[in-house]
Amino acid sequence: MGPMNKYREKHCGADERANPCSRLFKVLASDQRLKILIMLKEGEKSSAEICEQLGLDPSVVSRHLTMMRNFRLIATRKEGNNLYYSIADPRILEIRELGKQIISDLYQWNLNKMD
Repeated sequence: MGPMNKYREKHCGADERANPCSRLFKVLASDQRLKILIMLKEGEKSSAEICEQLGLDPSVVSRHLTMMRNFRLIATRKEGNNLYYSIADPRILEIRELGKQIISDLYQWNLNKMD
């Protein structure tokens, strides 16, 4: 296994044969991860703040943060013993907004189809 395959396995999921776009959508296919991204849209947060606001166990939040960090959707900053998370690339939020627009359009299309 070459160094690039090791990178992909460690940072982007174990199935290196999967299309990178598929892996991105897999990362985004979690309500909890989407909620974290929405929280980070407001500004950087510590993992403790994320746990408190979402009411989730720290181990669950840590798993989600690690997955998003490995895919480079979020960035970290260390201050003392605390890690602070922020959006690494704001375009990731555009994907969510576009998804909401598509869902709304499909909903309207389905309503019109029923008339």
